[in-house]
Amino acid sequence: MNSMRTNKNLKLAAFTAIFSILFPAALPTIASAQTALAEIRQTGILKVGIRKYAPPFGYLEGEKWQGVCMEGLEFFRANL
Repeated sequence: MNSMRTNKNLKLAAFTAIFSILFPAALPTIASAQTALAEIRQTGILKVGIRKYAPPFGYLEGEKWQGVCMEGLEFFRANL
């Protein structure tokens, strides 16, 4: 009988340990996404970051941004 309690306690401890690690790991992503969406709704501004020296994705040509990411962003902006 004592071994059954010990086994049950070990299972509970293992479950608690796994839950304690995985649950908080998911929260920052959810919280961050909700904060970003709330900010976009409130301000109407979507902030995007593009690397300066990452051709063909994003790069500066003189003073003008170029690249695949810029084309994608323009398409996204037009469809908002």
